[in-house]
Amino acid sequence: MSDIALIRKIETLSMNAQPALKTVEKGGWILRFANGYTKRANSIHTLYPSCGELEKNIEACEQMYRRQNLPVVYKLTAAACPSDLDCSLDAKGYDYIGETSVQTLSLSQIGERPKVHVESSHRQDRKWFDHYCHWNHVREADRQTLKQLFDNIAAETCYMLITDNYGNPCACGLGVIEDRYIGLFDIVTNKKERKQGYGTQLINICFIGEKKMGLTLLTCKWSEKTSQPSHSIRSLALKKCIHTGTESKAETSDV
Repeated sequence: MSDIALIRKIETLSMNAQPALKTVEKGGWILRFANGYTKRANSIHTLYPSCGELEKNIEACEQMYRRQNLPVVYKLTAAACPSDLDCSLDAKGYDYIGETSVQTLSLSQIGERPKVHVESSHRQDRKWFDHYCHWNHVREADRQTLKQLFDNIAAETCYMLITDNYGNPCACGLGVIEDRYIGLFDIVTNKKERKQGYGTQLINICFIGEKKMGLTLLTCKWSEKTSQPSHSIRSLALKKCIHTGTESKAETSDV
């Protein structure tokens, strides 16, 4: 698979794993809307060529996001169409606001299943959702939108919650499975329980189980500008996919 094809595949899987509330296709561009919750779910993804003049397409996108009272954010990769879109946005006053790292690992490299207690389900429940929101400091005003985003995932999901020997929740996370890939999203540990290996154990539990189903590859993302991967992610020795880092740009007035 070529680098461009790999980028488009992983970006498409990622959009499916983290769906928006509304999606508009404009030629090969995908416009996503989710009440402003997360840039990924409220941005323009330019994976394929869009019909018409570039300037008019940009203006049409800007109008759609302004009608929703949302900032205009483009998510760019090496597969962006047209290839000089980055320069065109620079000329219009768009600013760089962040970059995402995408890394992969063959599941054959995952070791034995750790001996910890884990609650897992293919559907989110109230207990998982409440701990996820609490540990991630999700605002009360955003929780209904977040719940809808999780409910909109059509691919197979695995919601996991690790507890200690006394039944106290320690870490939770979400895996999304599609087309022999499993995406690792939203791994979070209770602040009081960090640096005790719960995050690493959660990841291993998820992937040992999926390896038995014949899946071969995991993908993982995080913002390079705002954060670094946790110890549990670094311990997996993930490999960065060539040219799959994604850059976000927004109008200067929106930053």
